[in-house]
Amino acid sequence: MIKKNKEPFPKDSTKFAKTPYYSYQYPFGDQIIIKKLSDPNYEGGNIALPEEADILEKMKYSFCQSILAYHQEKQMPLSLMAQEIGITEKKLIDICRGKTVDFCLGELVIYVNNLDISFVAC
Repeated sequence: MIKKNKEPFPKDSTKFAKTPYYSYQYPFGDQIIIKKLSDPNYEGGNIALPEEADILEKMKYSFCQSILAYHQEKQMPLSLMAQEIGITEKKLIDICRGKTVDFCLGELVIYVNNLDISFVAC
């Protein structure tokens, strides 16, 4: 028969008394990744649209996603695509990341039109 303790750890256990439950130590490689991703100036990855975004932000995000999908389907270098649209490569990278704050809807409509993208899901 197995006895169940009323407490999760024995009171006389010094090993568990010294180690709090929340003291997980990330491996060294994970610490580097966490530090890099936590940096506010980090330039990689896609920016997610917040759930409470208004309709204008959702439309701009849809246009950004359409431009990104076009880039992925055509496998065109960003520099060539930026020339075709008529913007800098840095701006195109921001669009592909979903950074809607820096662009107005009219700009994105023009860029989509310059790429001959016929469908934008809104």
